[in-house]
Amino acid sequence: ESPWRYLVLHPGQTIYLEAGTTYVLFRLQNTPTLMFGGHGMQWTRIGDWVKIMQEQMRNAAI
Repeated sequence: ESPWRYLVLHPGQTIYLEAGTTYVLFRLQNTPTLMFGGHGMQWTRIGDWVKIMQEQMRNAAI
């Protein structure tokens, strides 16, 4: 398990998160924010993906 980390982004900065990374986003009110999301699958992480899918199928509340 990785330690918790935080990052404050300033206008013009970007961040890339690897597929499967859990994150929470907070933003200032009245401040424009642009965010793109997607799912990039990596064969090296296929086992993690299968575990996540199985957990979601067992728990419909996720």
